[in-house]
Amino acid sequence: MKKNPLDNSRLLDMYIWSNKPEIRLTADYIFTKLLEKQKLRLKKGFHLHRVKNHLKVILTDLHVVNKEDPKRYLAFSRNNSDYVPNGRFRKIFLNPKYMALLTDFLAAEKFIEFHKGINFGDYGRMSRMKATNKLLRLFRKYRVPGKGIILSRKPGIILRDENKKDINFNTDTIGVKTMMKNIWKINKYLKNHEISLDTEKIAVKLLKEYMPVISDKNSKYVRIFNNKDFNQGGRFYCHWVQNIPRSFRKYILIDNKPTVELDYSNLHITMLYCLENIKPPAGDLYKIGGISSEHRNIIKKSFNIILNADSKSDAIGAIENERRKIEREKGIISPLASYIYTCIAKTHSALKKYFSTGYGTCLQRFDSDLAEKIFIELNSEGICLLCVHDSFIVNTEFQDKLYNSMRNHFYNRFNFYPVIK
Repeated sequence: MKKNPLDNSRLLDMYIWSNKPEIRLTADYIFTKLLEKQKLRLKKGFHLHRVKNHLKVILTDLHVVNKEDPKRYLAFSRNNSDYVPNGRFRKIFLNPKYMALLTDFLAAEKFIEFHKGINFGDYGRMSRMKATNKLLRLFRKYRVPGKGIILSRKPGIILRDENKKDINFNTDTIGVKTMMKNIWKINKYLKNHEISLDTEKIAVKLLKEYMPVISDKNSKYVRIFNNKDFNQGGRFYCHWVQNIPRSFRKYILIDNKPTVELDYSNLHITMLYCLENIKPPAGDLYKIGGISSEHRNIIKKSFNIILNADSKSDAIGAIENERRKIEREKGIISPLASYIYTCIAKTHSALKKYFSTGYGTCLQRFDSDLAEKIFIELNSEGICLLCVHDSFIVNTEFQDKLYNSMRNHFYNRFNFYPVIK
């Protein structure tokens, strides 16, 4: 079946901001045209400074998404319910009336390609927009190389519901205040250090593909919690080091110095054994009896699926989908999904109570709290640190300090010394 081009999209980044000349001057130009053509309409309940702010958000993200992929659309809502105080777009005061005004005008003036959203009950799709050549020419016209920046104003903490929509939360509890204070300290410390790639060691074609994600806009961490529950999730996201291929990470430089990456081995399985007061088996916990070690990747993914699926049958179905994907993409024929499930359940029978519980997101809260402690400790010692979930990157000279911090914080929480590689 032919793929719908509109499926190549991402959500409008409502937190984006820029002072780049090509965005600022393009906004001035379009705003002037809007005043000329919509003067009477603007007098009825619109504040001009808010119109301009909404316009800048739209233009900035149209500029960014075009750099990411010229064929990618921005998805955005024209539904009033998404803009109520608990809706995702209200957080920085985006308003549906202003969004409708501006997207209608931009479409009418041929600055964007616009596709209105649809809702057929079981199937729905947000509205889509993409910059036209007319708008891109304006960006090029006003471009001043090296001038201005693009930043994300994402809050340090995001709470999402079961549908992965951002929701409001109480910021006055001690726990939330502490987390917000710590993420602010972590990002403030990170801002004082230069994070880059040793580009001479990366193929030009690959580098060109990933350069758009390496920017000031993607240089802050955000902790994202899930399912309306601060006990689920909480991992650090949004820094560009997490969005480049794993093979690039060995070329990361901190303050133009080489780095080393350490990560916890078999982290979540180890945590579960510790929670049961059972010493984890020695060796690779994703090595399962009856299954060749070449299938380690699908074993690891299958274990996480088994934790989070609603039932055994759902887990087997999801594992089968993953098995077919690996076969299609890598040509590796894995064992049947039901056999994988049986072997995992037999090897890790002590952990069976956690199967089909969704406990994986609770484990993410544990590992993200470890990450926060490691950040705070090393930063206090003058060491810049990067995090990719359960792995950490520092300048090579600080490898021993990172190792000790990872080891000690895990022991303090689980009374067991982890394997770190």
